Amino acid sequence: MGSSSPPPDLNPLVLPESVIYMPDIFVFGIQEAPQGDFFKEWEYDLQKTIGPTHVLLHSVPHGALHISIFVRRFLIWYVSLPEDETHNTRSPCAIPIFKTKGCIAVTFRIFDASFLFINSHFPAHETQIERRIDAFENIITSINLPKDISLLKAKYITK
Repeated sequence: MGSSSPPPDLNPLVLPESVIYMPDIFVFGIQEAPQGDFFKEWEYDLQKTIGPTHVLLHSVPHGALHISIFVRRFLIWYVSLPEDETHNTRSPCAIPIFKTKGCIAVTFRIFDASFLFINSHFPAHETQIERRIDAFENIITSINLPKDISLLKAKYITK
């Protein structure tokens, strides 16, 4: 987002004309979001755009990163409690309050289907490809989800 506000009309972004059927799940991940009460306004505008057919399941901010997950209203009774984790990929010597690089991961189940959504923000530009790969590897080896083993399908667990 480059710290800029979203467009006043979210319809082209959320519900483009090419969408024939309303999805059961909407996941919005943003980076470089403006600070302050932006996330509350952002979720309100998303809900207004999607309409009453969906509800906000889970929302996680992490510095300038944010993820919002909306599910179809009638599915909410069949969704497990979401679990989330954040991870900062900036070096330990960087000022910890500036969480601009890293990720947010959210996992949950609907019926027998497991979902894991990751919103990540890596160092910019092609010249930083090595740092981007390192950040990716750091994230995939550091995320510890699901924490609740019942989120995994029993038939995939072997002893």
